[in-house]
Amino acid sequence: MNALDRGSCIFLLGLSVLIGLMSLRLGIGGLELMGAGFMPFLASILLFVLTLFVLIKGLWTKHGGEERSHLTWAELEKPLKLVAGLIGYAFLLMPLGYLIVTFLFVFFMFHMMQPQKWRLDLVFAALIAAASFILFDTLLSVRLPFGILAMFR
Repeated sequence: MNALDRGSCIFLLGLSVLIGLMSLRLGIGGLELMGAGFMPFLASILLFVLTLFVLIKGLWTKHGGEERSHLTWAELEKPLKLVAGLIGYAFLLMPLGYLIVTFLFVFFMFHMMQPQKWRLDLVFAALIAAASFILFDTLLSVRLPFGILAMFR
């Protein structure tokens, strides 16, 4: 485990402790009556445990050979595209609407993983967007943005 990995693990451990303390100040309540800090407190515990596991495993495992301290563009390309897609999703959700933006984002994710199966990706993206819209908007009565499709409603 190189210094960058150890540093990021220590940062995440500190962040989880900070979130846990702030959640306690909000009040976590109990299982029957949850307070505002209940879910952030659970998330901070999960983050702490998983980061501690990664740190211990990284320190325990001995790497043979040469360690790299930098990332290449090929390793960062997909995560950066996903982050850009999520930012685009957030900006386009209100103007275009849930159905259109979700379809485009799911297609983008599927196509990025397997570009040769783009026809099947179109079908799955349409099914996922429609099924999630029906589940949330119709069955659970969660108001999702219609965007430009509001004129057909």
